[in-house]
Amino acid sequence: MKGYLPKATLLCKLTCLFVLSILCSIKSFAQPANNECATAQILTSNTTCITGLYNVINATPSSSIPAGCILPVASARNDVWFSFTATSNSHTVTILNLGTNFTNSEIQLFSGTCAGLTSISCGANIVNATTLTIGTVYYVRVSQIGATITSNGNFNICLTHPTPPANNECAGAITLTSSVSCSNATYDVLNATANAANPIGCVASTATPRNDVWFKFTATANSHSISISNFGSNLTNPEVQVFSGACGSLVSIACNASTVNPSGLTIGSVYFIRVSQIGMSIFSNASFDVCLNNPPPPPANDDCTSAILLNSNTACSSTAGNMRFATNSAPAGLCGGATASTTYDLWYRFQATATTQTISVTNLGDSLLPATTFMQLFSGACGGLT
Repeated sequence: MKGYLPKATLLCKLTCLFVLSILCSIKSFAQPANNECATAQILTSNTTCITGLYNVINATPSSSIPAGCILPVASARNDVWFSFTATSNSHTVTILNLGTNFTNSEIQLFSGTCAGLTSISCGANIVNATTLTIGTVYYVRVSQIGATITSNGNFNICLTHPTPPANNECAGAITLTSSVSCSNATYDVLNATANAANPIGCVASTATPRNDVWFKFTATANSHSISISNFGSNLTNPEVQVFSGACGSLVSIACNASTVNPSGLTIGSVYFIRVSQIGMSIFSNASFDVCLNNPPPPPANDDCTSAILLNSNTACSSTAGNMRFATNSAPAGLCGGATASTTYDLWYRFQATATTQTISVTNLGDSLLPATTFMQLFSGACGGLT
């Protein structure tokens, strides 16, 4: 009959179709699932190496991808792909436990997107990157250079980031205690990361990341001195900055490369100190000493109750004084437009020997300008001056 196939022939055709379908299926799934950048396997970063098992068996080269770093550069890279979101400014990607046929490995780190990748680090078994942007996605290509591998092409891969210092964030600031003499304590910015939410610094480029650690102190005087010194060999671009406010809403009040002297502090208030390496994160030799100083004691006549007695004369007989480190007494009724927050004073007293007497201040030091230096006369007692 027309169109009739013998049973044996039909069985053969069905068998052949079945075999063909199996072969097609094998061919379709021969390559790794992450053979292309668009299907990159997501990696999660840890502080220790936690590996995942993958392979480059039957992996094929990706087109339009930047060249590698290991010779021969022109050879095909039979590659598989991974991606990760940076949780630190620095990450390390490592491949290990390579299969016996995985003999010419290369690992390469890219920024950008699959449609436009830029190589930022490359090596045989490990790559390190130290200027990554937290929250940005990066791509990793693992390749066998040269011939395609059809067996024993397994490998482990792990993504790590360094452990930052305990005081890497403002919320973990270490408490410093002020003293009259400098009592240095040693810390470091090893593996410190940048905190984008904090105010910019003052040294070098304000746009450059500050890989910082944090301290705090309670003001015991209206002014303090904070200095950092004895830098490790890799701490080459330091900055120290003092903030008022709380960790979520800091206000910069003093900033310099190594020493700051904030004044106008409120006794009993907490202030924060940020010590930074400007630029790259540091992974060795990043130590420094930090010192929080009280100012020297104020003058003996800093308060009304310790006013120095002046004796009246018919001719001017001067008494030397010095306002260095004087504090703010802030009595009511200040003259000259001065305010309580900006007035630093010394006190004198005299017993009137006539109904009219003259008091004069002369020979002002360079820091005492006539336009901002005032003298005021009170009657009454220290607790109730008029």
